[in-house]
Amino acid sequence: MIVRTIRPALLAAPVVAQQAAPPRAEPVKPAGAAAVKTLTCDAVAADERRLRQRYRSDPAVLRALDRARDPDG
Repeated sequence: MIVRTIRPALLAAPVVAQQAAPPRAEPVKPAGAAAVKTLTCDAVAADERRLRQRYRSDPAVLRALDRARDPDG
């Protein structure tokens, strides 16, 4: 019977404790009307363009898009 032994170098290896990840910084959120302008992104603008092109002959859809774009109503 062959018995293998663990090498002493492996037993002496230091054990590294798991360190907790540093907390992530929260993004700064703008307030009020500036938030509305900041949250408008290219994807939303592209979606609106596609909807306007697709439904350009339907005035009800165009009015709904206009109302949705104006934050005051």
